[in-house]
Amino acid sequence: MLGTMRQRIPVLISLLLAPVAACSAKDDAPPAPGNSEVGTGDDDGPTTVIGPDGKPVTVDSKGNPVSPSGDNSSGGPNSGGPSGGPGSDGFVQEGDGIIVEQPTVIPEGCGDGELTEDEACDDGNTESGDGCNADCLGVIPGYSCAEPGKPCQPIARCGDGLVAPSEQCDDGNLEAGDGCSDRCKVELGKKCEGQPSTCSNTTCGDGVQEGAEACDDGNTVPFDGCSSLCLREPNCEGLSCTSDCGDGLVINEGCDDGNTIDGDGCSSTCEPESGFTCIRDTACELVNGECVLRVPSVFRDFTSHDDFLPPATIERARLLRGLVQDELDGEGRPVLSPTGDSAEAYIDSSDSFAQWYRDGAWAQTMVDELVLFDNGRGGYVNRFDAQGTYFTSTGGPNEEHYPGGGSMAECESSCRQYVMNEDFGSGCNNYCQPRTQAAQTAADQLRQANDRLTQAINQYGPIPEGDAGAIPPQILAAQEDVADAEAARTRAQADAASCTTECEEGVDAGTEECAAGCLPCSDSPDQFCTGGETINWEGSPLFFPVDSIGGNLGGCGANGGPNCAKVPAQYGYDGWPWESVIFDRATEHNFHFTSEVQYWFQYEADMDATLDFTGDDDVWVFLNGKLAVDIGGVHVPINGSLTINAAAGTVTTQVIEPDDTLDLPPRATYNDNYSAAEFGLQEGSVYKITIFHAERQPEGSSFKLTLSGFEATPSECSAICGDGILSFGEECDNGEENNVGGYGGCNADCTLGEFCGDGITNGPEDCDNGPGGGAGCPSCRVIRVR
Repeated sequence: MLGTMRQRIPVLISLLLAPVAACSAKDDAPPAPGNSEVGTGDDDGPTTVIGPDGKPVTVDSKGNPVSPSGDNSSGGPNSGGPSGGPGSDGFVQEGDGIIVEQPTVIPEGCGDGELTEDEACDDGNTESGDGCNADCLGVIPGYSCAEPGKPCQPIARCGDGLVAPSEQCDDGNLEAGDGCSDRCKVELGKKCEGQPSTCSNTTCGDGVQEGAEACDDGNTVPFDGCSSLCLREPNCEGLSCTSDCGDGLVINEGCDDGNTIDGDGCSSTCEPESGFTCIRDTACELVNGECVLRVPSVFRDFTSHDDFLPPATIERARLLRGLVQDELDGEGRPVLSPTGDSAEAYIDSSDSFAQWYRDGAWAQTMVDELVLFDNGRGGYVNRFDAQGTYFTSTGGPNEEHYPGGGSMAECESSCRQYVMNEDFGSGCNNYCQPRTQAAQTAADQLRQANDRLTQAINQYGPIPEGDAGAIPPQILAAQEDVADAEAARTRAQADAASCTTECEEGVDAGTEECAAGCLPCSDSPDQFCTGGETINWEGSPLFFPVDSIGGNLGGCGANGGPNCAKVPAQYGYDGWPWESVIFDRATEHNFHFTSEVQYWFQYEADMDATLDFTGDDDVWVFLNGKLAVDIGGVHVPINGSLTINAAAGTVTTQVIEPDDTLDLPPRATYNDNYSAAEFGLQEGSVYKITIFHAERQPEGSSFKLTLSGFEATPSECSAICGDGILSFGEECDNGEENNVGGYGGCNADCTLGEFCGDGITNGPEDCDNGPGGGAGCPSCRVIRVR
């Protein structure tokens, strides 16, 4: 019977008949889940089942649809109209499938709150859109109608491919990075549509705001109100910055999570949404397990510009303060001071200087970011690379020098000698001597045993052939002695060989371990030492962000070259060694560039923040458009800092000039003290810090930026579990009193346990083909039409 029915109704109805039940006196129990049998050979009466559109269909004992008059309607191609058109039986036949064209028959008790065998659900009403269809024949996907007579509850299972009202997207998986996150949130740079969601890239800079973009002003230039990632930036054109919704700064807003997307707890107007609580987020982005802070930056590469081609030999390289005016211009750029010693700084004119931090034919602009890592002291600082690698050196009292110049080969040779002396008695020969002597003794004993055997044969022989029992006992004893001695020699020789192998392997391993510590000596970087303490340095002594646009850069040998770099003394090596001495993979670099870094912060009553900076050449730090740190000129790395103490109402700066700036001038420290009012700082307002830097002279480029206390913390909104509102991040929420778990219920932590739609037949279910029970399995039940 099953085979006959599937032959007659193989496509649409067969998918949705399972499971079905026959309404007959002989068998009024529903078949087992998945059983598509509609009758038996003993019963030729008609049977009513649920058709592919959720409506009742009457079929005969062979599974063939019959018309209301009882006539068979499945006959051949002549039984009705043309394929795809209506036949006389009221059905439309499309290929092998049957689509029923008749009104929905609502179960008699639909809406009375009692679940009967001909209903998929019954929530006590016949209203639509509340989870249970008005005809009680289906559950709307995204709802659970577990208890008859009670309202259906909305549910959301991220990864099931259904976009619940509390989800921004659902692509059918829990993988992050594909546009729809593992929390069903649209990811930055993506837009998602449809169900299941299909995600694609957005194009930041095309002028069309879409997906997770908070803005799109038609370009990818930061610091103009819309960042290079199409995230909003504060507007700092007035006396202070104004914070717009979506910039991640909570200023006169209920919340700000860094976007303008509804449904994630913080609305597109930056107000907390119903069912959420929003706090300032203290979480952080992780890179290789460490917290990072990303700071937008613009780098401009100058390939042919007089200000970036100073003489090859500079006799006046030193700190020059007062090169720029005290305030930025109307476009937020520094202005060359008419009273500064610009000639001493190798700056041609105010017009040439105005090009340093502007886009134009004179420079190639690259938008990027600085990745700052948690320094463990309440701040964030850049490192040798964007993955958090430290620049390291060795030194300290345990650093050992080796004779003969201390080349790498000599260091490795010294390591081998050290290992042999300390661990293996000055060499494998000495280390294994007792075992080699034992092997020699065993060989001598074997030779003596053979001599005794020869004597016994001469005295008691000859040895009879073919009759071992006739061998004289004296000869037998001598033969046994030879066999024992030979076995002893074999063991001793193997033991000696094993000792030699183990010793040589131990020497190799120890040498390799020791040689791994053969590093340039801190006081003589062209030599190698071992045993020194490893020192991790913050910042980078080799800061070259525009190498990628610098053309064909060649390699650097031990003696450097015109575009090769040296490591400054501040990073653990005396004498400014060439990079190629420290790293044998060193290449040429692009030295001529400027850096522009901007960062926003809110001035608060308890604020205690510090910006530390090390750089060469020119460095100027502006706070709210006013000059705070002045480190102009072509010079070696110089340290500067800016500290804001809101409680004291002070802003203090310090510049420390080292004493190795080509002997001009001697070491100096500059301390400047200001009031917060001098910079126009008022509690609760947002202000901008701008760092302008220029690298104009080979052979060094050092850069370190530390931000402490300036971190902008956007809102993190989380759903309030137990408030009875299904919110983003929750799978269900029936209210604190009703979040008690059980089949179809909601757990106390607002997660789902077993429920209709999880694809697993459990609890009272007859079947479960997915969300809502799936096709042919409404509400995970077998429907018996009366």
